[in-house]
Amino acid sequence: MKKIKIILLALIIFALNSNLFSISTSELINKVNQFFIVNKSFKGKFELYEGKKKSNGYFLYKTPNYFKMVFGDEKGSEENKKRIISDTKTLWVYLPHLRVVIDQDLSNIDDSSNISTQDLGFRKFISHYDCQFENNDSRLKRVRDLADKSYVLELKSKNEGFGFEKLIFYIREDGFIIKSVAYDHEKNVYTLIRTDIQLNTKIEDSQFNRTTPERAKVIKNPFAY
Repeated sequence: MKKIKIILLALIIFALNSNLFSISTSELINKVNQFFIVNKSFKGKFELYEGKKKSNGYFLYKTPNYFKMVFGDEKGSEENKKRIISDTKTLWVYLPHLRVVIDQDLSNIDDSSNISTQDLGFRKFISHYDCQFENNDSRLKRVRDLADKSYVLELKSKNEGFGFEKLIFYIREDGFIIKSVAYDHEKNVYTLIRTDIQLNTKIEDSQFNRTTPERAKVIKNPFAY
């Protein structure tokens, strides 16, 4: 179950003229949506915390819906590294410690599932949550562990059992979510921080190819419909 929650956070993975002015939640949501219109591709590094356990790696995004996360550094082959690749219609995950590939069709997964593609759009996703600024503070502000100033948006689930119980998004002025903190219904905490972002950089389609490693077991559609 924790693996599914991490994948969901990964897929959610995904400007005002003055910092003195506040912004409404709807304006901020529009900023996030506009970010993906203006920036057709981007890449960067990430840190993922499951409680105190830390993982890191790099990620790629390319319009219209190509997304990839690789756990580990960019040097050498990806063959033996954990990878998550999605086009929001299918999800491909390689778990090297198990030598298992998950190959999931997302098109028919019900809304009650934690990885439904219908929830990957930011506006649709947050429709399942009550949304407000943390501590009712809508200013762009400095946060202790982040290089960029951000708006801090808090989401609380409207439906018990759906997705995460609470999410906190740290959103840069241009609409990019640089940090996400997710609390599941079992009180586990997952934190995703993205850094070294390069916008509108050239990314070849071949970067999203899915090659099953030799002798890996393929599990198709393990998530319930």
